Amino acid sequence: MRGSQASTVAQPIPAGFLETIVAESRKLPAHVWKTYLRDILEADVPTETGTIVAHTLVLWGDQDAFCPRRDQDALLAAIPAAHLAVYHGTGHCPHWEQPQRTAADLDAFARRVDPAARGLIAPGA
Repeated sequence: MRGSQASTVAQPIPAGFLETIVAESRKLPAHVWKTYLRDILEADVPTETGTIVAHTLVLWGDQDAFCPRRDQDALLAAIPAAHLAVYHGTGHCPHWEQPQRTAADLDAFARRVDPAARGLIAPGA
């Protein structure tokens, strides 16, 4: 489990945080993980089965070993109101590696989509 979780990041994250992620991940039995992974690989891509019309923020680390840039470009092409935030030097979990930037990007996105959303995300979160 440690190797799996550690493989999702490109930048160091606090050791205690990684230990928490590993401990929480271990709470799921192996058969649940296997089913999850099988199902996610077999699932229909949402943009191929319908139209997403909601404003959408796509967060992507350019060092993501699981989801390449072409996947992000496909999302942008399929979702008319999509915006891509690229996290340079970051892996699959930008919210783990750059939590302050992620919170700021989410806050800015919410404000663009709905100016009444001010303050939805606490400063420094």
